Amino acid sequence: MDDSFRDFYSRERKVYEDKLDIEIQKREFEIRNRRMLYYIIKELKMLYPSGINNLLDVG
Repeated sequence: MDDSFRDFYSRERKVYEDKLDIEIQKREFEIRNRRMLYYIIKELKMLYPSGINNLLDVG
């Protein structure tokens, strides 16, 4: 394989790997957020066992 093909495929691989890394980071962020939300809801249910009618989220 000559150098031009090697360069082309190495660049393509790098682009693919970078996109894959970004997708993995997004998924990890979503998983962490869901896990945090689970614990927040769990704490709210323990604090207010009869339920909550209104909730203000200032973020």
